[in-house]
Amino acid sequence: MTISRFDAAIALALADELEGLQGLVEEAEPGDWIEDPLPLAEFMAQHMGLPLWPLQRQDLESFLGGSVDATKALFSQNPPTPYNCGVLAYGKGSGKDLIASAMIVWFVHVLFCLRSPKDFLEHEPTEAIDILLASPTLRQTRNITFAKLKKRLKGWKWLQDKLAALGIANPQRYLERATEAADTIRLPHDINIYNVPLLGANAEGFNTIAFILSEFAGMESDASAETATQVLNTFISSGKTRFNRAWKGFVASFPRSLNDPQEKIIEQHEAGLFPELFVVRRPTWEVHPYRNFDDFRTDFERDPEGSWAKYGAKPRAATEAFFRSPELIVRHASGGDRGLFERFFQGWGAIALERLTSRMPDPLAERDSVGDAALDAFGFPRLQPWVKGKQGVDYYCHIDIGLSRDSSGFAVGHLRETPAGSLPVLDLAFRWKPAHFAGFGDILRHDWLRPGQTYTETVNAAEIDLKTVTDFCIWLVRGLGFTLEGVTCDGFNSAQLMQTLVQADIPVALHVVDKKDYDELKSAIYGRYLQYRSDRILHHELTKLEIRAGKVDAPRTRTKEGEKVSSHKDLADGAAAVVARLCRQVAALEDFAILPEADPEEVEPESTPVEVAGNFSEAQQALMDEFFSS
Repeated sequence: MTISRFDAAIALALADELEGLQGLVEEAEPGDWIEDPLPLAEFMAQHMGLPLWPLQRQDLESFLGGSVDATKALFSQNPPTPYNCGVLAYGKGSGKDLIASAMIVWFVHVLFCLRSPKDFLEHEPTEAIDILLASPTLRQTRNITFAKLKKRLKGWKWLQDKLAALGIANPQRYLERATEAADTIRLPHDINIYNVPLLGANAEGFNTIAFILSEFAGMESDASAETATQVLNTFISSGKTRFNRAWKGFVASFPRSLNDPQEKIIEQHEAGLFPELFVVRRPTWEVHPYRNFDDFRTDFERDPEGSWAKYGAKPRAATEAFFRSPELIVRHASGGDRGLFERFFQGWGAIALERLTSRMPDPLAERDSVGDAALDAFGFPRLQPWVKGKQGVDYYCHIDIGLSRDSSGFAVGHLRETPAGSLPVLDLAFRWKPAHFAGFGDILRHDWLRPGQTYTETVNAAEIDLKTVTDFCIWLVRGLGFTLEGVTCDGFNSAQLMQTLVQADIPVALHVVDKKDYDELKSAIYGRYLQYRSDRILHHELTKLEIRAGKVDAPRTRTKEGEKVSSHKDLADGAAAVVARLCRQVAALEDFAILPEADPEEVEPESTPVEVAGNFSEAQQALMDEFFSS
């Protein structure tokens, strides 16, 4: 069949057009993606061999999307994703560390699926792209999350293929070298992964495309919470200034209290101040498909408030009872007030109750109707004749100084050696009240310059007689044979008392009782590794304690004048200081047993007999120095 001139002309025209179209195809810009990135759940299953649990997948897809298109939009500018930052307030054991390490690898996967991550992100060609992992301590994530991350990267066949496509001859060797540093991983495309501490000074200077904050809620003290929040804000501002709306942040931690930094940002989100934040809260037994509440029942019985935060993902209240299981204060005591035991051991017979109360006899020979110590002619508590210091045993004491309208708590303890190790023992705990000295009259004094001699003074004041407190401390050493290895006092009012004790060759130090001391005390009581006697005054003060803004405080009550004043916790402070010091000594002894021998050149110099520590003004410190040097 012949072709007409008309047909030939059309054929020629079509050929020219096809050639032109082919030229357009060859001259077109290549696409942003060289490969479709996998959504997180599919990535975990296919690349890591670790499928997400159902609720993990549900929550992460609600935050990050569950399709290829949503994954391509992960670091997009227009339009931005609904959320830039997510909070996974899961209970302990819900796989947060696994998710954190896998998510960083997934971020790398998404970036490496791009032909040019910097072009896609509209990022300066000479600048790096940084992914950050932060935690309260470098060691925490270095040995857990960062170690898992390095292992995943080095064994990741997909990444090795991508490195080979970039012209890297030995991808396995390249990854070995890229992960050599303890806290840094450097990859092609100028992608860097850093392990950094939650410290403000370490948060600046990064080009933060993504960050993960591990155990963020653990920074719950006032100072550390402020620092953690500062780090979060720095990471967010770095992401916004470098990558506009493309950054991503992830916070994974079980909650501590309503004042921890994680709960604070959740509070901001609920108030509409953090709209780009995604929040989900679940207990461990809801997320973990092979756990149920019964697996943690003994933890809840022993430490209910801590367990609800740790496993139930319910933060402790900002103001709540410090001992939320007050019955354990009596049930775990080595002895105590008969009335307390009758209340908490109902149904027990008289003989059994007597055995309970007498396991640790009362060192006070006489108490008043309230339960406070009755005083002798020296203003000292009336002690049983068997109260003596044991030879070769070091005792530690804390004095909580109170003046007008305040009590003064006094506590003494030591470590008792047992076959199972050192056991903290609270030997003596009582308080002086202002009422003890109001109208006391003639009080006997020891003349320490002339042993055995006494003289008489008249005491009639509506405040604690500090000389009585000082004399009793010296009497424990010289009269009853206590070896006081250390006496701590709190507050600036302690200066004169401490000076007198130093002159009597009793080592002293300032120590302001804080929540850490009370945490040690509560752990020792709940854990049953403290020998103590539960009397009415100590029990009353401990059960009235509250957590207020992250601090342990006594509730406030109204006086007749309508003013609010703090309830007493003087005896509780004394007990907490002594028990905490003993518990830390036990921990130090256990650590020392496994530590290598110290380098002689690195041994710290011995401390002076007087160690002063605390938050004091320059004027107060100068006056303290004057006291001790006089």
